[in-house]
Amino acid sequence: SVTVLDRDPLAVEKGSARAGVTAVIGDAGAMPFDDAVFDAVLFVDAFHHIGDQRSAVHETARVLKPGGVVLVVERDPSFFAAKVTFWYERLIGESVSAHAPQELVQMFHAVGIEGVTRYSAGDSYRFTGVRK
Repeated sequence: SVTVLDRDPLAVEKGSARAGVTAVIGDAGAMPFDDAVFDAVLFVDAFHHIGDQRSAVHETARVLKPGGVVLVVERDPSFFAAKVTFWYERLIGESVSAHAPQELVQMFHAVGIEGVTRYSAGDSYRFTGVRK
């Protein structure tokens, strides 16, 4: 089964309509789930929109089972195309706080999630980590 967490009620409504998906309104910085319940946590082109990223990282470690995997797919803010995208997102009122790949490695390492980053396509990279 898949559980989706989103602040946007419309996204939760759309997610709930899919078979096998449980969608919950909430914030990644204060996840409404018990400890150690998920095998994996994914952030796909979303982490840079989280207001309190440090809390989201702590919450990710809390809800992951030991040996659980986290995957973060983001854009490297040092690339021009990503800078333009982030500028536009701020212009339309979205919160943006993007990190270089090594910064994500350090943030997750601080909560016991060891991982690496690899570039996928263009300015996108993925962080893949495992909770100790």
